[in-house]
Amino acid sequence: MGKVLVTIRLMPVGVEVDLKSITDSAITVIKKQSPGEVGVKLVPIAFGLKSIHLTFVIEEAEGGTEPIEKELSKIKGVAGVDVVNLSLV
Repeated sequence: MGKVLVTIRLMPVGVEVDLKSITDSAITVIKKQSPGEVGVKLVPIAFGLKSIHLTFVIEEAEGGTEPIEKELSKIKGVAGVDVVNLSLV
């Protein structure tokens, strides 16, 4: 089996949410499943709202991103979790 490069987008509930806190919590969740590096990018949406894009590598044998998505959706201040990109490495 190979490795998969994953990019997940986290949408905050609003502009007043602490993006640093969400990002730190998300990295902790991801590192439990994937011990490698996690890339973080803030992407402007509109009217001051920014989404958080997290990029990391998982093993293909792990069975997908669903467990990580469920854990990320439990983070306080997160309104939505979407997989933006999946590609084999």
